Amino acid sequence: MRCLILGHAQFRDVLYQNGEIAIKILRAVTYRLRDATPLPTG
Repeated sequence: MRCLILGHAQFRDVLYQNGEIAIKILRAVTYRLRDATPLPTG
């Protein structure tokens, strides 16, 4: 959660320094986007 309140440069630095956090954030964003995007019908 700390990453969410950091500025852009600080957030980038945290991601570069800790690959595990970057992966967790990217997975969370991916899941949220997938859940928020309606599936095509037809």
